[in-house]
This record gives sequence, structure tokens and C-alpha cells, in this order.
Amino acid sequence: MEKSKTGKPAFAVGRYLKYAIGEIVLVIIGILIAVSINGWNEDRKLKNEEKNSLKDLRTELASNIEGLAKVVEFHQRSFDSASKLQSLFNDEEAFKVMPDSLYRKLVRSMVLTYTFNPNLGILKSLISSGKINTISNKELLYSLSSLEDTIIDALEDQIRITGLMDNLIEKIVTACMDTSIFQNSKDISTCRFYNPTFRHMTQRLYINLGKNGLIEERALIEKFNHILVLIDEEIKK
Repeated sequence: MEKSKTGKPAFAVGRYLKYAIGEIVLVIIGILIAVSINGWNEDRKLKNEEKNSLKDLRTELASNIEGLAKVVEFHQRSFDSASKLQSLFNDEEAFKVMPDSLYRKLVRSMVLTYTFNPNLGILKSLISSGKINTISNKELLYSLSSLEDTIIDALEDQIRITGLMDNLIEKIVTACMDTSIFQNSKDISTCRFYNPTFRHMTQRLYINLGKNGLIEERALIEKFNHILVLIDEEIKK
């Protein structure tokens, strides 16, 4: 019988080598399985963390959509009132027969503006902590990362209206408060009706900028809703 250099039968050495190799293979397989399980558990943990973050974001965005929708309603009323006043500027007879209370109501409706103040606490927290990067959907990640800038751009026209309004209204009020000439509210309304600053404010601020502002705000609502769709898709996975 052939012997190895160690003096043991060759078949015994071969069997030992096969056994040793088998043990090594089993150890390697075990390690790979353990690594795979750990990786799977880590992926599941990250996915759960992502879903929890997205659920919180969804609640925050839904609240913002509701708030913005209400603001858009007020801005639409302001624009509609400004448009009616603009029509009166071209029809003096209609203004003269209009009840002063109705005219003043139109003016109040036009100048009473509301500002949208978004709640972005959760989004900002995710961005500052770096947890925003756990979001695997790249389109959703980009949309959320750029959302604050998108909001600023969308609200630019309405912010301009608010910033310019006070100074213009002060000029109009000052010009129409000479009580030695104007004895009642109708006289004051008439003064404002013919005041060039009032007419400019109505056209420039509440019609031109107001219209653009409404377009941007409605586009922002669509943006919010699109993000909600992306979030819902990720939560369902």
C-alpha cells in the first residue's frame, strides 16, 4: 500500500484533506450567510427608518397643503375684487350708483392678504441630521432637498405684494383724509376711486402680481401633491 511521506496511508491523507477543505468551505459559507443576514437586517432597519421618516413627512406636507389651499382661496378673492374694481375704473356711472358699503367691501377684500407660512420642521431636521440620505428614491430625495427653495420662489410675488402694500395704502389714506373736504365715507371712497396711486396699486399689485402669485401657489400645491404620491409609493414598498 502506498504511503505518504509522513508514513500514513495516502488514502487517509486524502480523506483528511477533503475533510479539512469541507470544514473550511462550511465555515466560509457560514460566514457568508451571517454577513448576508446581518446585511439584510441592516437593510430592513434602514428601510423601516426611511418609512417612518416618510410617514412623518407625509403628515407635515399634508398639513402644508391644507394651509396653502386656504391661503389661495383668500388670494383668489383678492384678485377677483381687484378685477371688479378695475372694471369700475372704466365705468364711472356704475361706481356712482354702487352702494358705498359694497364698494368698501370690495376694497377690503382686495387688500386683506394672507401669507403662507409653511411648517418644515421635520424636513429641516432630516436634512440637518443627514437622515434625508436614507431616502432611496432619487426623485423624491431631490424634490425634498430642494423643497424649501421651491417654496420661496413660489411665494415671491405674494411677498412682494405684502411688502409694497403698506406704503401705498398709507399714501392713499393720507391723500383722502382731509375732513374739511370729505364729509362722509362716500366722499372718501370717491377720493380713493380717482386716486392714481390706488388705481396703480389695484392694477400692479393685486391684478398683475396677484395673478402670477396665484399661478405659482397652485403650482406649489401640485408640487406638494406629487411629492405625496412619491412618498406613498415608497411607504407601500
